[in-house]
Amino acid sequence: MTNACRYILPLSILFNCLNLASAQTQKLENKKSITVTQLLQKIQDSPSDTVRIFDVTITADPTTDARFLTDVRGEENWDSLAASYDTILVNKMVMLIDVHFAQSVVFPKIRFQQMLYLEKISVYGDLFFRGCAFDDIVNGHIMESYYFGFDRCDFRYGFRWEEMTSTHFSVENSQVQGEIFTLYNVDKKLMASLHNTFFGNVQTYIYSEKSGKVTIYKCRFDSQDPRANFLIGDNSIFSTIELIRDTFDMVADFNDLSIKELFQVNYCQFNQQVLMKGVNLPEGNTSLPWSQLAGNKLHQKYSRDSFFAGALPYETRHEAVYLDLLKNYSQLLRAYKNNGDSESYNACYTEMKDMVTRKAAFNFRQNANTSTFFTLYLNRFLKIFCDYGTNPVKALIFSMYVILTFGLLYFVFPSDGSALWQPPGWRLWQKTERQAWANELRNHLTMSKLRRGFVQLVNAVALSMNAFVTLGYGDMPARGVARYLAVLEGLMGWFLLSIFSASLISQILQ
Repeated sequence: MTNACRYILPLSILFNCLNLASAQTQKLENKKSITVTQLLQKIQDSPSDTVRIFDVTITADPTTDARFLTDVRGEENWDSLAASYDTILVNKMVMLIDVHFAQSVVFPKIRFQQMLYLEKISVYGDLFFRGCAFDDIVNGHIMESYYFGFDRCDFRYGFRWEEMTSTHFSVENSQVQGEIFTLYNVDKKLMASLHNTFFGNVQTYIYSEKSGKVTIYKCRFDSQDPRANFLIGDNSIFSTIELIRDTFDMVADFNDLSIKELFQVNYCQFNQQVLMKGVNLPEGNTSLPWSQLAGNKLHQKYSRDSFFAGALPYETRHEAVYLDLLKNYSQLLRAYKNNGDSESYNACYTEMKDMVTRKAAFNFRQNANTSTFFTLYLNRFLKIFCDYGTNPVKALIFSMYVILTFGLLYFVFPSDGSALWQPPGWRLWQKTERQAWANELRNHLTMSKLRRGFVQLVNAVALSMNAFVTLGYGDMPARGVARYLAVLEGLMGWFLLSIFSASLISQILQ
């Protein structure tokens, strides 16, 4: 969704209103107040299909409106209360315009079979819909209240609201279907909460340019429509965004999102692409463990239906989105470093370097020369040896394998005259030479000589360690084949230990 969405929503609401004006309507005007029961009765008694109620004050009479005065936000008694209520069926299009609720009101178990349109609603307290079903879309514009919410509701065609200026807004334990769920232009004082709700609609769009606060907890976003996406970017400005224990089975679009105070994404599961181009994260107040994004879930969109990720083969047309994706990784790395989250930092850096290595492979295929060859294979070696410098323990284990491997070679090709056996020569391609060597081994590897063999093995490993760390041979001279092996191992040891030291220092400083 582009910036044009800022104009589509008001125009669509205006278009709906013009269509309604052409239908038969009944206007209910009352400068005085009416009770909630009277309000519903007037709607039911209206002969028209569209009922417009405007410029009225609605109160709740304890004697006739007990049903609408239950605890607005309480849930502990709802099941027992719901069982005692019959569902109120409203089969008309209802438009409430410039309506004031003089006290907190809850609308329980009402089914709206046509569109519900609310505009310029003010509440002295709370307004809540609980256990309601909306067969058509819920449209709204401007709401002023302390708490405005929906609990255990079923939105079968969608929800759309512009200019939410309440202190609290919530959708809890509900289900949203249809085309769209929109909260547009969230006010800076509003704390919007989506809790334990299933969103099966095509698009969920939350926009704010006034530093609103949004918390989404234990929600699931899952639609079978291939166009489905969760959009909270689009040049939005929020002070706080918290996503906790949510599941996204659709594209999660945070492009061009700015957060001023807190960005927290914990225990979430992203099963589709995650877009974070141009995101501005708060320094030191970003909690987004990398385990939620691991597996190349970060993507960049380069056409309407095409995405690029680090795991995909690099092509020339990906240059721009590749650089944008590098910026995403770099920004997350800064956030992890500021938070001291070394585990996420290392995992994110490793995945970023994997993408860089794929780019290096493309460069080598396009222009094979010494520079591109060493760039590619040095990156590949660093991945195997120490995960690009993020895992010094892996480098240490790799070095131990090298030492043991050369120790076995020194055991097979000993350089000491008192060795357990001597190789018969280098003419091993001749059958007689191979048989002679095998007989030599068979004759000397007896129980009486196992002790000497163990000592020789220890000497071989000690020689390997001396050669690897380039300390010299000491009393264990290297002769013959072992001499050349020691030179090779010394070169490898110098190279590997240098990388290990750099990796270790990097992790200590981090």
